[in-house]
Amino acid sequence: MAQKGLFHLLSANGLIFIAGFASQLFVAGFLDPIEIGQIKIMQTYIGFAGILGGLGFNVALIQIASKDGVSEIERNQYFNISLFIGFISFIVLYGILFIINTLGLISNDIEIKRLFPLYAIFILPLILQSSYLSFFQAIKQIKKMAFAQSSTKILSVLAIVLATWRFGLLGYIWAVVISSFIGILIFEMQIKASIFRRVKNYFIKEQVRTMWSLSGYALAANIIGTILTTLDIYMINYFVSNRSVVGFYMFALTLVSIFQLFPTSIQQIAMPYFSNKSNNFSEWLRIYKKYNIINHFAIPIFVFIGASTIVFSIPFLFKGKYDESIPFFILISVGWGIRNMNIMKGIALMGRGKFNLNFRSSFISLLISLPIVFSMIFYYGIRGAIFSHIVIGIVSYIVTLAIFTSYIKNTKNSP
Repeated sequence: MAQKGLFHLLSANGLIFIAGFASQLFVAGFLDPIEIGQIKIMQTYIGFAGILGGLGFNVALIQIASKDGVSEIERNQYFNISLFIGFISFIVLYGILFIINTLGLISNDIEIKRLFPLYAIFILPLILQSSYLSFFQAIKQIKKMAFAQSSTKILSVLAIVLATWRFGLLGYIWAVVISSFIGILIFEMQIKASIFRRVKNYFIKEQVRTMWSLSGYALAANIIGTILTTLDIYMINYFVSNRSVVGFYMFALTLVSIFQLFPTSIQQIAMPYFSNKSNNFSEWLRIYKKYNIINHFAIPIFVFIGASTIVFSIPFLFKGKYDESIPFFILISVGWGIRNMNIMKGIALMGRGKFNLNFRSSFISLLISLPIVFSMIFYYGIRGAIFSHIVIGIVSYIVTLAIFTSYIKNTKNSP
């Protein structure tokens, strides 16, 4: 079943990869480097709000709903809680971001200040989609999840390319927002029980407390992990005044994000199986070793093939327009590869309910990396930001490995 699910996800994510990569190239061709930088800066704040908005309930949903003995009604109740929290948190977050943006604290870029309130609406479907993905993973409906992801991506790509071509940056933002809401409808159509039937399964306070007991550390770990991987963007936004150079850097980051195809697929498959075997340490450890080996082989292969393809294709496709992004892209790819070699450890710990260990890992990595990255960007600008990815990757790898190894050793030695 796992192999079949992985095949469906790889097929779907392969299609998403091709469509997403093509759309990024089209968008980059239609917009100038400064606009690419503006998009990436806004996306960083929106992505962070998307993680904060879920309050970690989407992670708790997988942990609870994927276990044996949980009834369909109970799964629906936990799903309802996750969606409800998402709606409420969006209202609060959007209000806060709107005020912050109005005060000019998000960016001193006038165009970002003008467009951000519209783009920030995307936070709602972003939060809701994370809950839908968690629900599909929990009930192990990987084929349906893959279909919904593929359909949503294709629709989004078509809308983004056409709207950007016709209306520029504003068209891009409108296309992202509208297609994301349509995507939620596509996800909803894949669930057997309609939303009108599911909402009749009223949840109770005890279920909310149960989810919060798991989501608290998950939320904290995700927040710190996100800050750790986006430190450079926040600092560049304030410390680097050359917006063209920022645009080249952000375009390189966009290209690197394409590598997420394979680790994302394995993560979506592995998480419910880790949760299901969380009470059987030896079986849980066996599953971890299997997926960890796959991940350690897959990451270097994907980085090498992806980097080689992109390095040779960018000059040809854009006729020199984004050549300055290539050196940035190569070094950032190395840092991304090092950091993602250990993602299975975090997924395995989440599946076992050890969210506190993931939080500890992210927190220690952030404490070590923050002063180093700040100094590198403050004194060396973009060059410092590029090499900071490698520093963060090495720090994260070592800290995660040390905490995970210690946990395994202590668990084996416990009576």
